[in-house]
Amino acid sequence: MVPAEYLLFIQSKATTAKATDVLSQLTANAKEVKDVFEIDTEKLSKDTEELKDIETKKDQAYSDAMKYLDAGDKYIDEYGKLMKEGSAKLKAILEGMPKDLQNSLAISEGYGPKLEIKKITVEETKNSQTNTDFGITYK
Repeated sequence: MVPAEYLLFIQSKATTAKATDVLSQLTANAKEVKDVFEIDTEKLSKDTEELKDIETKKDQAYSDAMKYLDAGDKYIDEYGKLMKEGSAKLKAILEGMPKDLQNSLAISEGYGPKLEIKKITVEETKNSQTNTDFGITYK
C-alpha cells in the first residue's frame, strides 16, 4: 500500500444501525467525504438533521399510541404519515449520492450495517492495528 492518507470504511457484518446513525458518520467526516465523493456535505448534514427530526417525531407517535390506547388511532395515523415522510426523505438523500457511496452504505428500510468511517495515515515500515467493537443490535 502506498504511504498516504486514506478514508477507511469499516462495516459490520453482524450489527445494524439506523440510517441516521450511518449518515451521521458521513457528516462527522464531512471534509474527507466531500474530497473523496465530491458531494455537498452541508446539504447532507442539513438533510440528516431533518431525517433525525422526522424519526424522533415518529418514535414519539408510536410511544403515544402505546401509552394512550383510547386515542391510539390518532397516533398510529401520525406514525404512518411520518414513516412515509421519513422513507421519502431517506430516498431523496440516497439518490443525491454517487452510486458507489450508496452501495457501500447498504441502507435498506431505514437500517444499514453499522459503519465506522475514519481517516487513517499509512506510513512506510510502520504497522498499526485497530479493533472496532460495533456492540449489539437491538431492533
